[in-house]
Amino acid sequence: MTAYCLWDVREVRDQDAMDDYVANVIETVTAFGGEYVVVGGPWQVVEGDWRPAYPVMIQFPSLDVAHEWYGSELYAPLRDLRHAASASDAVFLDGVPAEHRPAPVRSAAAPLADVRFDVYREVHKGIRHGLFGAVEAAGAVDPFDLDAVAAVHRQLEDLLHLLDVHAAHEDEHLGPLVERHLPALATRLHREHEHLDEVTAEVRRLLTALEDATGDERRLGQHRLYLAVAELTGTYLQHQTTEEVELLPALNRVADLDELMDANAAIVAAITPEDLDGYLRLIVPAVNPLDRAELYGGMRAGAPDEVFRALLDLARDGLDRPAFDRLTADLART
Repeated sequence: MTAYCLWDVREVRDQDAMDDYVANVIETVTAFGGEYVVVGGPWQVVEGDWRPAYPVMIQFPSLDVAHEWYGSELYAPLRDLRHAASASDAVFLDGVPAEHRPAPVRSAAAPLADVRFDVYREVHKGIRHGLFGAVEAAGAVDPFDLDAVAAVHRQLEDLLHLLDVHAAHEDEHLGPLVERHLPALATRLHREHEHLDEVTAEVRRLLTALEDATGDERRLGQHRLYLAVAELTGTYLQHQTTEEVELLPALNRVADLDELMDANAAIVAAITPEDLDGYLRLIVPAVNPLDRAELYGGMRAGAPDEVFRALLDLARDGLDRPAFDRLTADLART
């Protein structure tokens, strides 16, 4: 849950040092997803005798993250500078549990301008496209049409396989980077992955149960499957938002660009041709023309001509004629 760190700066002994502190501390706070919510005042006493000298409050995603920031190598020199230049009282506070307060619109305040390299953009758009299609298919299928149910089973299994592969590659190649730079957030994401594994296992169980069901059980089984796929979609969307608006900006601030690019290159290199085919069938219709041209431009630069032609055929199959013509025109200009 959200945490709040409150200081009352009672005395400043070295103003020049404090000016240096103020000029550099915000970058360390934002690197851990923090935000200043109170700096100085004005303030009004309404009860009691406390008269703050100079109150400062910082909001962090959780108490663990607040302590991670406070004890980090990034903040330590500034913390020592502040201690030498001033005297303060401080407390760290847990906020109200999430279930008791409205959820914030995280994307509205995300520091996306800090993102130099986006490892999620295309693949997350493709996964969302696949999840939305899966919800629609699971909800619309006739439970008594065995061929239609089998087709939905294949569609869902193909999607779940790609989700498994995506998570495995992310854990292997991006996970160590997150653990090294943002260990508290890494722990949180690991818990989210575990919960997604549980929901995915339930979808697979219900898929098998629907194919084995008879009579009226098939209609109820189809509805249970639909609800489970919808739950998986909602859970996955929340997880993607955490990665995109919390992890990605923070990781771009604390990790070297080469580290991010190397992790992404390792993920791409680990994708088999069969899985690349599956990913592209989701990604190509889900991204905008600029993303699509950039994606295919990169593949053209790194793939043999015959491989790139096959990849371009996938785009032709997945796009309407105007969209495909736009892609080829964009590629011709680069």
